[in-house]
Amino acid sequence: MNLKILSFSITLLILIIAEILSHINLYIWDLLSDSSHSLSYSEHYYNKKRLTPIFITIEKIKTVLYILFLIFIVISIIVYFIF
Repeated sequence: MNLKILSFSITLLILIIAEILSHINLYIWDLLSDSSHSLSYSEHYYNKKRLTPIFITIEKIKTVLYILFLIFIVISIIVYFIF
């Protein structure tokens, strides 16, 4: 496989995964901050207790992926000019 295409594909894949995780986190945030009266207090507390660690983990993974994305952009530019 061409090295330029491979580096571009990996960069794009990292960005897509980070964006998908971002949308999942927004959905979890909506669930955590939902103060509707359809849920009882115990259900809301249970959801918050269960979803908060997932939210924090996804945030950390998403941050690492965005940093990797920036690194791979630099690598892709270098590969593009060298090869």
